[in-house]
Amino acid sequence: MSKEKNLKPFEKGVSGNPGGRPKWKQVTELMKTETNQEKLAVIVDNVFDLALEGNMRAVEFIADRLEGKVAQRVELSTKSDEPIKVFDIEGLDDYEKAEPLPVLESKISSR
Repeated sequence: MSKEKNLKPFEKGVSGNPGGRPKWKQVTELMKTETNQEKLAVIVDNVFDLALEGNMRAVEFIADRLEGKVAQRVELSTKSDEPIKVFDIEGLDDYEKAEPLPVLESKISSR
């Protein structure tokens, strides 16, 4: 019967992961250690030198870290008021164009 307990969903308002996703970032924490500070300084200097040489990827990398990434705007426009087709199911369009099936009369037997 202990298996049935495992199959029941969580009660309403109770999370299966109450702590949420861990906030600890392994690479960030590793780079913050005293032993890696010198290596981190070398990396930052190299990226900065590349940016000064005109490497636009390095410039973008630095800007993204200092200012945050620029929000991208997505715009969607349609030419008509028809709904947007999300799924393409084979034969669905043929169904809409097909003639309706004839209505069959039911015969009730008198037994």
